[in-house]
Amino acid sequence: MLTFAGLLLSGTLLAFGALIRVFRRPAPPRWTTRSGVGELVSVAIVTLLTFGMGYLVAGVIGAYQRGPDLIDLALFVVVLAGAVTVWRHLYVRGRLQADAAAARANFAIRPGSTPAVRPKQAAEPADLHAA
Repeated sequence: MLTFAGLLLSGTLLAFGALIRVFRRPAPPRWTTRSGVGELVSVAIVTLLTFGMGYLVAGVIGAYQRGPDLIDLALFVVVLAGAVTVWRHLYVRGRLQADAAAARANFAIRPGSTPAVRPKQAAEPADLHAA
């Protein structure tokens, strides 16, 4: 039971990390911009996390009542170690920061260019009284 809980939780978190990268790119794929896709992915992730937490609690309660099964516990540790290794190779935070920096660079005003909309000049109080 613990192994299945570890698989559900780690698989869901790894899928979440990979999907963040897809959805938050400066130029996301076309299928991510359709209505309902984000909501469907969110519901799926939350549902799988909830089932994983439920299996984890049930596994811990079962291990407490019957005693720990060493094979199940060892497989749980192997699954978590594999998930941590894959998560580190995904490098989600660094890639999101790089994407944000690239997006800022693409939308920055280059020196010597004029902005599309010029700010309005504030009227001087003396000009208001002269009119």
